[in-house]
Amino acid sequence: MVQPQLEIVSTTWHGLEAVELHDDGTVLATIVLRGATPLSWRPTTGELSWEALDGYLDAEDLHAQSGVRGGIMAPFCNRITDARYTFAGTEHDLRPGAQDRLIYHGLTREMDFTLSSAQVRDGAAHLVLDCRELGRGGTPGYPFPVDVQVTYAISRTGLAISVSGTNTGPSAAPFAMGWHPYLAFPARQVDALDSPCPGRLARAHRLRPHPAARRGRLPADRGRGSAGLPPAPADRRDRVRRLLDRCRARRGRRRALPGARAGQRRHAHALAGARARARLHR
Repeated sequence: MVQPQLEIVSTTWHGLEAVELHDDGTVLATIVLRGATPLSWRPTTGELSWEALDGYLDAEDLHAQSGVRGGIMAPFCNRITDARYTFAGTEHDLRPGAQDRLIYHGLTREMDFTLSSAQVRDGAAHLVLDCRELGRGGTPGYPFPVDVQVTYAISRTGLAISVSGTNTGPSAAPFAMGWHPYLAFPARQVDALDSPCPGRLARAHRLRPHPAARRGRLPADRGRGSAGLPPAPADRRDRVRRLLDRCRARRGRRRALPGARAGQRRHAHALAGARARARLHR
């Protein structure tokens, strides 16, 4: 039996520009151009079809960015300590004059993208969305003109996302990218699910990136492609491993301290009680 052809439809979602992927009259996926954010995807496995993305409910929910649900993160991921960073000897402030210094998960998730390409081939919809707002005057603390491109390949059984950046400026630019997915599953119990993810987590206080983590730099060669980080040399890996081992050891000692202190407190309370009883018997 030949499956019906997928259809790409430009539409609006709660007043925002969006793209829908239709499969035989039903909506297979929805991507809003604001932040190039995926809102919905209904894969099919056998006779089972379910909503796999726990996306935003409406435009107000998306503008609030609660949880950064499905957010495309660029030009940085995670948190920037005190909203300040130094690159090429110059300090930059991502929240100039603000009392609240918290900033995280990039800038492009709140920017508008344009749909530059949309086609169906090999049983999947291929979408290319572009953003050219970074470093064009509307991004305090990030004066680097980097064009961000998000590419989707969506089918009935798969969802692939690729994020890349092109540096259009005269000098190197700091750049990193990522996706912040909120996934949903057809079964209530997820204990038996296995999600292999190659890599290693190294973080410092309050979810900031660990100082031993390598930083991405996007060369000023106007080359398209993601700012992939090359493997660290063996000596660097050894230093990072030793640093992580020391962090784990310190964390283990901190975990042991509350119990020891509690024991000391119980011992002190017992002594105080014994002294009080001794005074009463005098």
